[in-house]
Amino acid sequence: MPERTDRRPHEPDPGNAGVGNGKAGRILQGCGFLFFMRMIVNGETLEMSDVKTLEEILKKLQIDPGRVIVEINLSIVRKSEYSTYRLNDGDRVEIVNFVGGG
Repeated sequence: MPERTDRRPHEPDPGNAGVGNGKAGRILQGCGFLFFMRMIVNGETLEMSDVKTLEEILKKLQIDPGRVIVEINLSIVRKSEYSTYRLNDGDRVEIVNFVGGG
């Protein structure tokens, strides 16, 4: 009898030390579990849940997007892209605030 090679999509990958195939997180998310995304924001490690876009992290940190420039992984993000720019686990975020003076 040939060896069975078709695993169900949600069982762990036995050849990869039981790490899994990445589908469990999406399944559990629909069940009401919270998942945290870890980012480095201005040099400080933060874990945040329910944050998907740059606009959402600014809102959660109570930062006015009109008064800052944001750099993610050494690339400046245009203000027009704040609402659509998707954040990823491990991103390095630098938020620079404008200060007036003379």
